[in-house]
Amino acid sequence: MKIVFFGIFSLLISTNVYSQTSVQWLWSGLMPKPSVIDDPFKKLTKDQLDDLGYYVGLKNDIAAIEQSTPSYKKLPSLKVELNELAEHLSSQGVDIDYLLSQREIILQARKQQATAINDEVKDHKGNITGFIVPMTKTPNGLTEFFLVENNPLLAISHDHSSPRPNQVIYIKMSNGLIVDIKKAVTLSGTLTSKVVDAEVLMPDGHETEFVSAYQLSDAVVIN
Repeated sequence: MKIVFFGIFSLLISTNVYSQTSVQWLWSGLMPKPSVIDDPFKKLTKDQLDDLGYYVGLKNDIAAIEQSTPSYKKLPSLKVELNELAEHLSSQGVDIDYLLSQREIILQARKQQATAINDEVKDHKGNITGFIVPMTKTPNGLTEFFLVENNPLLAISHDHSSPRPNQVIYIKMSNGLIVDIKKAVTLSGTLTSKVVDAEVLMPDGHETEFVSAYQLSDAVVIN
């Protein structure tokens, strides 16, 4: 995993213009048709999810205390709190044991949906419009970057998450180019599958991990 700097600057880009007519991809089209997942967590309210999360944390704390300091004087009251929380959730029809047994299964299913690619666009030529997340800058300009649908500069003040991998495209170009990264850019090329994982240092000092599921090969800027 590499660490790169995402600064607010203009990037030198080649003036090569791609004139061939191509399909214009939408970002939603990069995701495969969603598979049906029976996700029991989606049936819970926000308060129930919060209570369930607190229950799991409290249960783990109690287990750790029993292992390390069984004489801890507040241990009995913690156990009472845990039982009361379990009864509260149960009274609302929340099956704690079942949900916890499904947690890893659902996490893996969500991860698969986030990383799966659409075979209908793979290995096809087209155009796509998005915002650049810089990775590698050379004296001649930017040669390696991610492309995403929305400008990450607009969200960094309150959100440091990155898009799901099948909404991130990795692009490597041999020449340097000119573009303002605060503006959207349209590129053309062949969409292939490629996983690239990099930590990007945002302007506010936070590192954000970006993971791609796609690569745009033979990419050229067309606007």
